Amino acid sequence: MIDLNELSPTDFEELCYDLLLKLGFKNINWRKGTGKTSSPSDSGRDIEASLIITDIDKKVYEEKWYIECKHYEKGVPADKISNAITWASVEKVDKLLIISSNFLSNSCKQYLEKIKDTSSFKIKTWENKDLEELLNNHIDLLHKYKIKSNTNIVELMNPYHISYIKSLQYNTLKYFYNILERIDEKKREELLADTYIFLHI
Repeated sequence: MIDLNELSPTDFEELCYDLLLKLGFKNINWRKGTGKTSSPSDSGRDIEASLIITDIDKKVYEEKWYIECKHYEKGVPADKISNAITWASVEKVDKLLIISSNFLSNSCKQYLEKIKDTSSFKIKTWENKDLEELLNNHIDLLHKYKIKSNTNIVELMNPYHISYIKSLQYNTLKYFYNILERIDEKKREELLADTYIFLHI
């Protein structure tokens, strides 16, 4: 798990906003209605966004999403998402995404399970483990928000990269020059054009 408890509620919303950008969401609108440290949601949602979907037949359409960010050290109770459910139903959104900095309580999960088949929109949830998986693909966000991850960096690496590093070989300048000599002169000039600029040749 990643530790998000040190983030303020506003920082957590900003993290979610930045992550949505990284994931390709468009027209993202952070519904921040106050300058206070804690940013209460507007009509039951914190962020609104759209996602462009390309179907299997290459047809493109836009989904309307509303995202509720819940920053709790313990499980999010069911009554804390009821406003978002009501609002999403009235506004006819395509998807409601509930993002929790830790986890949803059992009562909350039961509530969502009960209504998902009858609601006019799809409901998605991201808990801490989901956020960890998504953020591990965007290390820059972990650094930006000073988030500590327990995931070993080696676990994220491609096996071929690991194999290459293990067998890394250092070549001599003579070997490098021999390679250059075998390249077509015109292509060689193109490849080294930027190098010439920096060396003032």
